[in-house]
Amino acid sequence: GMCIECGGDKTAKGTTAPQLRKRMGWAGEMFFDVRITVLAAKLSPANRAHFEAMPYERKVYVITKMVERGLLT
Repeated sequence: GMCIECGGDKTAKGTTAPQLRKRMGWAGEMFFDVRITVLAAKLSPANRAHFEAMPYERKVYVITKMVERGLLT
């Protein structure tokens, strides 16, 4: 398995962006941060503004759902 620094600390508590990033580890952060950037670039200006106004935790949720549905890899 991955170390805690790379793969995240699954026992970390909380739902704020820093706590979520700690739980994901740097590998998870990279996965989501790249997809957040790619998705934002593909959205219309109005949808992009709405997406960018979302908190980080919500963006991660949106990306997770899109990956689960096969819309992003």
